Amino acid sequence: MEDPDLIARLYPVGEEQRRDASKYATNTIRSSTRSKPAAEQRPPETHLARDAREATEPRESESGSSEELRYLPYIELRFSDGPRTSAGFVFGKDPDTSDILLPNIAGISRQHFALTFKTDFRDRHYRLAVRDLGSTEGTIVTYDDQGNRARSKFDWVIAGFDFPEKTETLVVRPHKVFSFRIVVAHHNLASTAYITNVERFLQGAANSDVLFGALRLQSGPQTKRNTASHTPSHSPLLINRGRIAEGKFGVVSRHWNVSTGDEYACKRPIMAQYREHRWKKEMEIMKSVQHDNIVRLCYWTTSPEPSLYMEYMEFGNLSDEQSRYPFSVAECSDILRQSLSALVYLHGRREPIAHRDLKPENILVNDRDPLHIKLADFGLAKAGSLKTHCGTWIYAAPEIQVDARTDRHTVAVDLWSLAVVILQLAYKLPDPGYGSGIEWCEDIVGEASSWQSDGLIDILQHMLVIEATARGSAATCLDAVEAWTQAGAATTPTQAHYDEPAFWQHQV
Repeated sequence: MEDPDLIARLYPVGEEQRRDASKYATNTIRSSTRSKPAAEQRPPETHLARDAREATEPRESESGSSEELRYLPYIELRFSDGPRTSAGFVFGKDPDTSDILLPNIAGISRQHFALTFKTDFRDRHYRLAVRDLGSTEGTIVTYDDQGNRARSKFDWVIAGFDFPEKTETLVVRPHKVFSFRIVVAHHNLASTAYITNVERFLQGAANSDVLFGALRLQSGPQTKRNTASHTPSHSPLLINRGRIAEGKFGVVSRHWNVSTGDEYACKRPIMAQYREHRWKKEMEIMKSVQHDNIVRLCYWTTSPEPSLYMEYMEFGNLSDEQSRYPFSVAECSDILRQSLSALVYLHGRREPIAHRDLKPENILVNDRDPLHIKLADFGLAKAGSLKTHCGTWIYAAPEIQVDARTDRHTVAVDLWSLAVVILQLAYKLPDPGYGSGIEWCEDIVGEASSWQSDGLIDILQHMLVIEATARGSAATCLDAVEAWTQAGAATTPTQAHYDEPAFWQHQV
């Protein structure tokens, strides 16, 4: 059972092979009033030949491993023995304002960093964080060796999110010559006891005017840094959590913001396929659109390589979710409704924007209950008239299949592609499930016509029309979906077509 009073424990990292005078982290811990002795005594070393001994000695970066912690002294931080002030447990070399006194060596500030709680998240939960207090040389916090960059006046969240909870080794390094391993206690963020403890913690044992006055002094003239390269940054720090997907033109990876807990999907080009104009076009389109059913572009960079940072969709794309847990007919109608809402917005702009590559992989799921989807990947999108080849053959409109380079296509290409996606999810595609060319499009129309009238299939039939000008517009189709939803519940699809329902007749 977790100890509700425990916040965290700090252990020295990588000092076993040093002389006692150089064991800065160990000496900091042993001199603290919150110090605890090692849980176990280290067994005596077996005397080996010099070469064998050197081969078995751990490197300093490895000596902070979990199995080593039982042999190390540590600082224990508890709610019942809280900090002096509301700033949290302050680590620094000023004995008057620091809860844990750091060594008085060059590069350590009077108030260097603090362990505290922050709550400026969407869910408003309190989470433990390391906070650099404006130190001269900055602080480094690493998550399993990731994020090895100094920051000043900066926060690192170290608990309460999926990523730090799964991190095996959290290390805070206030100076290049010593570090602390932090082992955080797990708590239910929503529990009354936890919230009460944190709020009492944030009040501090005394008024924080003394500390804040010291911090104001610290923000004044500082000891000159050696070089500009040592200047700690204030810019956001993102941890790469690995690749999500790869397409013809780009790679998408998952990133976590250490200060906010926000996650992003970062799209970068495959340099062999990189076309500057394509990336600029996608960036400009993403910057200009804002809709609840379109993935939001959070920010972008152009150096060292073009990168688009978009909001991360936890549930992946429609294809992923369909494989995990197939969508019901009611959910398919909701996917259609939300997608059409986005298309009404895109197609209705002063200069209409066509997505041009709608497929299950480019419709992302933000949540399943309630269902919330967003259109993504505008790499082939274009504002104005459309004259270039685009899309994926299975979902491409007939006018693209016939002659993509000479016909002036319209936004109607999106209506066809979206209808094929919904047909695939709620019903099925013609055998064998894939194809290209006008014959494939005619097979799709035939497949849609083979199903009994149920409202949803009737709407798809008005989108799956070979002649682009005869397709229903996004606005007309959206009205039909909303009318059908209000008229009654969805039914299980069955084949054999009957008369279309009255609500569609009134829409066209």
